[in-house]
Amino acid sequence: MRSIKSLLLPASLCLCVLAGGCDDEGFVTLFDEDGTWSLLAFDLEGTGTLTTIDSPNRKDQFLLRFLRTSGAEQRPEGIAVAATCIDVSDNQSLTGSSCNDGFTCRCFNYTFNEATMVFTEFAADGASLYTPMGDEPMPGEPVTIFLEPIEDIASTFTFKPLPAQLFESDATNSRYEFRQKADSLFSKTACSERCGLPEPG
Repeated sequence: MRSIKSLLLPASLCLCVLAGGCDDEGFVTLFDEDGTWSLLAFDLEGTGTLTTIDSPNRKDQFLLRFLRTSGAEQRPEGIAVAATCIDVSDNQSLTGSSCNDGFTCRCFNYTFNEATMVFTEFAADGASLYTPMGDEPMPGEPVTIFLEPIEDIASTFTFKPLPAQLFESDATNSRYEFRQKADSLFSKTACSERCGLPEPG
């Protein structure tokens, strides 16, 4: 039987029942995050207008992969791996990269509660964390991400913000739209192994 906690949640989070994001021990999440998520659109400055990734070169080239590592009766948490395509000029811009020279990888521990995730970055194998610019948070500081479903579109959610410099995020106002896709998309990145995860599928 579902706990009283889940019954007291806002009505919007009742979506988790349909999305499979609630479990029987009282831990409630907006959706089941396990799997590969592709960036569809972005609003880097928080203007309220999303820009769609419409370049064939950049489509499905900015990816997140989630793997929950907590047990069924534990607080939802796991590892999130981010893969960003780059080109031969080392350009990894959402609007300018040709995405023809592999991927850079970033690794995060995450927790998930209702409609909020918290990402805490750790260094990928053989890599160092980013160098902060301006008022950006220090590497390894937790970043809270607020999630919202896209109305009438299955398995599609907005994330606001993402950790600093990930997909050009300012870690404050930047907003992103992701859709769950096939795990085979992430296999091409080689980022799972660098973050200590088995390859998907």
